[in-house]
Amino acid sequence: MGKLFLLHPGGQRLFVCGQCQTALANKRHLVSMQFHGVSGPAYLFSSVVNVVCSERRTSEMRTGRHIVREPRTVP
Repeated sequence: MGKLFLLHPGGQRLFVCGQCQTALANKRHLVSMQFHGVSGPAYLFSSVVNVVCSERRTSEMRTGRHIVREPRTVP
């Protein structure tokens, strides 16, 4: 039996969680890959599914100061 997804973003080119392989977004929802945080690359999406996000916080990145929300997959 496979993993039950709450929502599926559709499409063939998906971004998935690196730990649990849950579908998060498809390529057409990707706005930018031009951000770099302290721990590595950061992506900007117009829409994601199957996640809950942290509260907004200001983060100093190599690309400047940005307001971010950390996503976590839905348990």
